[in-house]
Amino acid sequence: MPEDSLLSPKDVLMRFEQRFIDALQGSLSKHDRVVGGGLFQSIKASTKVFGQKVSLEISMEDYWKWVDEGRKKGSKQPPPQAMLKHIADRGDRWNPVSQRISKFNKNKKGLDVARKKPLPMDQARKTLAFLIGRVIKKKGIKPTHFATEVMEGNLIKEFRSELSKSVGREIKIEISKVTDVV
Repeated sequence: MPEDSLLSPKDVLMRFEQRFIDALQGSLSKHDRVVGGGLFQSIKASTKVFGQKVSLEISMEDYWKWVDEGRKKGSKQPPPQAMLKHIADRGDRWNPVSQRISKFNKNKKGLDVARKKPLPMDQARKTLAFLIGRVIKKKGIKPTHFATEVMEGNLIKEFRSELSKSVGREIKIEISKVTDVV
């Protein structure tokens, strides 16, 4: 393998692609956030070259922001489509709850009463999605900082050091969080 100082900036970025993926996935695992694996599996990194500009792009599912930063209690309720996707990703975990919702209803005293006509499962899942969203709105979600700790940790310092050696001078690394999907 060539000496570090002989690597081009592009080569350095390409060497770090898998290291960033592994670090982010490891951080998710450490924080016990790999239930369905959707976010875990979605983490990708790619090096892009635009003339003289070289960039390392890391992408993952849109909801990474909520896993990383959490959600304050009293904030807006998550969209029902996101909650339905959450339920679908975790299938077996929520199926018993959906089945119970389809068969029972709470009366004014909070007691379970059998429904005269069971709800269809898709309607029960929508009800469950609404209820989960309402709990998130009331109680919030605790932040994990899984991405923040990777982007502010030792890996980024090592990355900066190797890239500086490659370029032959001190460099500035810009980390931008793009959360809007075009």
